[in-house]
Amino acid sequence: MKIIGITGKSGVGKTTTANYLKEMLKNSKTIFIDDIHINYLLTTWKDNLIELFGEDVIVDGKLNTSYFVSYPHKFKIVFEESLKYLETTILEEIDSYSKDYDWIIIDFFKLISLKNVWERCNYHILIEALDDDKRYLNITLRYKKKEKKIKRTKEEEHRLRDYNAEKYHDYKYDFIIINDYDDGLKNKVNDIVKDLM
Repeated sequence: MKIIGITGKSGVGKTTTANYLKEMLKNSKTIFIDDIHINYLLTTWKDNLIELFGEDVIVDGKLNTSYFVSYPHKFKIVFEESLKYLETTILEEIDSYSKDYDWIIIDFFKLISLKNVWERCNYHILIEALDDDKRYLNITLRYKKKEKKIKRTKEEEHRLRDYNAEKYHDYKYDFIIINDYDDGLKNKVNDIVKDLM
């Protein structure tokens, strides 16, 4: 069993890349840490979230992530409190899938913060945006689809551009994909799959 870790800023195409890899690699399983994190925040950490951000941080049972963008210092508290849970949970999932799958693909914008998970990965992929304005547009369109009731100020939209940026270049990667937001991403992933085989 081999583990592929995918990381990069929000909106660069990590989930799309993970889905392409799952499609191209036989007997593979994806782990989307964002889903696990959101579930944790909405259940175990719900009271703490409301205490930090107020009642409106949850709208119709969903996270209003604009609060994370508006108050990055508070989101940092939320994220750091979540790290231990996320790392333990992901390592347990890896172990539970290891007998049934040949490939496990993990996607998370802060994967490098989960040091034990990062070290378990056999291959590390960084996704970057060729054009940061397109990345920003991709994020904005995605959030508008998910959070139709949420309106942001211009200042909040600006903060979204650098939402929890990491020092990604402080780490080594087996592959770096530059996403130019055209139809070429699938071909780039296909080239990686050829190298993996």
